[in-house]
Amino acid sequence: MADSDFTLCKCGCGKPTIPCSRTDTARGWIRGEPRQYLPFHRVHYMSETQTYKSWKNMIRRCTTTSTSNCKDYYGRNITVCRRWRKFRSFLADMGERPPCTSLDRYPDNDGNYEPGNCRWATKLQQENNKSTNVFVEFEGKRLTISQWSRITGIATRTLHNRYKRAGDQPPRLFRPVNRRE
Repeated sequence: MADSDFTLCKCGCGKPTIPCSRTDTARGWIRGEPRQYLPFHRVHYMSETQTYKSWKNMIRRCTTTSTSNCKDYYGRNITVCRRWRKFRSFLADMGERPPCTSLDRYPDNDGNYEPGNCRWATKLQQENNKSTNVFVEFEGKRLTISQWSRITGIATRTLHNRYKRAGDQPPRLFRPVNRRE
């Protein structure tokens, strides 16, 4: 194979790379690598990071109808901004994913994935930002029932049951627990 058979390609991150041949370009073969399928972004070893996996899952949730949670993202018209359709731009804006976090749309859980509406959040932060949460305002604080449960020591299930019966009436929600509840 002559050198003229090689063509310069762009990696997924935008840096140039050289595939083995023109026919291998379509398959993602990388010169000098074992003859196996390697997507171009693997040249820079970001595809195995948690940051890249979060980005890929974000794209998949918002663009695919075949995912199990299609109704929660694609079905609600939640989109990824144009800039973040490239991993390099997403990484520049969000930074690498810290341990024990995941991507969260905050402060607007109904908003799109875009700068200013996303953060790396812990599981507890994610739980408190779900669209199904019930918020109760009491003593100037607006918190979820789970947050009130941690503060008062009353079981979350008990507070949920009281909320269903009494509605948003904090004095009735936070009364002492009696054994029949």
